[in-house]
Amino acid sequence: MKNLTFRIQGQEHQAGVIKVDRKKLYGWIDNKAVDAEGRTCTLGSLSGDGLHIFGAGCFELLYQDADGNWLARGATQAVDETGRLLEKQASSFQQVIELNQTVSIDHYLAHTVRAVYELQAPADLVTLVTTVDGFYRFPFNYTAGYSPDAGFLVANDTGLFLVVGEESGYPFIGPDHVPVPEDIEEDDADIDFGMF
Repeated sequence: MKNLTFRIQGQEHQAGVIKVDRKKLYGWIDNKAVDAEGRTCTLGSLSGDGLHIFGAGCFELLYQDADGNWLARGATQAVDETGRLLEKQASSFQQVIELNQTVSIDHYLAHTVRAVYELQAPADLVTLVTTVDGFYRFPFNYTAGYSPDAGFLVANDTGLFLVVGEESGYPFIGPDHVPVPEDIEEDDADIDFGMF
């Protein structure tokens, strides 16, 4: 089990990380294809001309420059949309995570969740998380990378969880925030779709 180290109010706390997996929650079914003699079949890809079959591991991702020349992975650099070089950030498992920023529930709900981890955390860390107003938010990299996800600590009656996601980019709106276009007649604005 991997461990994360959190620093909150000057004290460090370690927590073991266990991925919450759909398979663990709901179970799963494996379908296996076999031939007439019961041997397991594997997936293959047929070439465009139909003459060759490629098995698993026959393809590799390669990089090309603007002129079509092949590049080694080490010869590439990560940049943002403006062309500015990005700095690679270490895995969150290799550094202390500072818990010094809290966000509202609206901010938390504006994220698309990618993964959830159960934390085997000491009781004093769980208490500190449950008594704060809002959610602790911090940058989270499972492995070293250039653009960390957003990590949130969420506690409930069953324990402490790390929720990992990215901002969805969709603002929350309500009925009072939706303007009615001026070219819609008054009668049309009162349409009830339940009557169809």
